[in-house]
Amino acid sequence: MKLKVITSGNTVLKLTSEHTFSREDTLEINGRNVPVAVFKDHTATKAWHRFIPFYSIGTNHTAERYYGKNLGLVKFTNNSESEESEWTLVEIRKIE
Repeated sequence: MKLKVITSGNTVLKLTSEHTFSREDTLEINGRNVPVAVFKDHTATKAWHRFIPFYSIGTNHTAERYYGKNLGLVKFTNNSESEESEWTLVEIRKIE
C-alpha cells in the first residue's frame, strides 16, 4: 500500500506499507506446540515540506506477526530505528 498526502500547510506525507507471508512455524503455548503462520511487515514514513523537498524526516519499521491455528495473533515483534519490542501469548485461561 502506498499513500501520499499534501496537507493545507504544504507538508507532504508519504506512507509505504508491505505485508508478506514469511513461513510456517510452531510456538509453545500452554505446554503444547501450536502451528503458526508468520507474516512480515515493513512500513516506511517520510515527511517534508512541499517547497523544501531536500530536507525530510522519516521512519522505518519492520515487524513479524505470528498467528496460531484456532487462536489468532499469539506473538508480535516490532523493530524500528529507535526501539524494539516483542510480546508473546504465554497462557490461555478459562474465565468463568
